[in-house]
Amino acid sequence: MSHVSKSQKIAGWALVSLVSAALAFAGAAKVFGFAPPEMVEAMTKAGIADRIPLIGTGALVTSLLLFIPRTASLGVLLASSYWGGAILFHFVAGGSFLPPAVLLVMTWVGTALRGPWLLGSFCGDAACCESTSTRAAEGCSPAAACCSRGA
Repeated sequence: MSHVSKSQKIAGWALVSLVSAALAFAGAAKVFGFAPPEMVEAMTKAGIADRIPLIGTGALVTSLLLFIPRTASLGVLLASSYWGGAILFHFVAGGSFLPPAVLLVMTWVGTALRGPWLLGSFCGDAACCESTSTRAAEGCSPAAACCSRGA
């Protein structure tokens, strides 16, 4: 992968920041009890009302993991799971699944734009990783831990 331009990094950080904010807001609403009544009603009908605080806690943790460069790889997986669950829930409940689908795409595109080495654990290829100095500046692991072949 070639060098990541400054504008790509800024766009990536902007997308990831929006996704993290959405996760944090959704999580806080569920944990602290200010979730919209219609969401609580739908989750009650689905039989998962007692799990709302747990789902909210997961969203808050995911928000942090996604935002921190060192844990972004895990954050992408957890955010993908969260948005996938939201897509399924909206689909089953008869609502529009487009908003969580858009947030899922933003999660992956933003992370890839921030730095392809953040996805290095998924592809296992040195092409996914940037130079050692760039990884160090981003707080990423050394090449041996980031890429299977090193960079």
